[in-house]
Amino acid sequence: MLTQRGISLTGLLVALAISGLLLSAASTFAARVLVNHTLMQHTLRMEDELNRLIQLMASEIARAGYDGAAAMRAYHGQSRALSPFYPALVTGHHPAEPANSCVLFNYDKNHDGLRTVNSPAEVLGFRLRNHAVEYRIAGKPCTAGGWQDLSDPATSRIIMLSFILEHSADGQATRVIIRLEGHLSGYPDISRTLQHSVLLRNY
Repeated sequence: MLTQRGISLTGLLVALAISGLLLSAASTFAARVLVNHTLMQHTLRMEDELNRLIQLMASEIARAGYDGAAAMRAYHGQSRALSPFYPALVTGHHPAEPANSCVLFNYDKNHDGLRTVNSPAEVLGFRLRNHAVEYRIAGKPCTAGGWQDLSDPATSRIIMLSFILEHSADGQATRVIIRLEGHLSGYPDISRTLQHSVLLRNY
């Protein structure tokens, strides 16, 4: 006697239901992995931008006050205050931002002892404005508009920038403490805070 073998309709429906559940779970898992991977990429990009910003500011501020004609001025007995690059650095802020969130400084890029505003720009600065780090243009003060954005609002939202001057007990050394804090745009919980100490050799 021949026996029929196969899958019953009930078994087929159960198998399809289980397959559907497995496929749905796999799709959900894959979507979560993709979201987490994308978020990690954006976070790394934000961290890279914050590191780039603080390194750029530190390297520029470290040159503050340099005067290519300083030796000649000293030879002629001129006071440091007569240098066009004095004072080396001052802090301030835009009226809508916290105190010490702007720094203005000078240094002699072409070593000629003369301060130029445009090319090469020797009147420099950085500031916090509208959750972005901005770069000084054409010698404008902290309170003026027209500065150039350095940070990308699509990547980072800068929530704090400060420049604090620290003087040694003997008055022989001055440092600028740069503190920068930002978070990933659209994700306030993903934030980073960086700090860098810069010795002003020409203060």
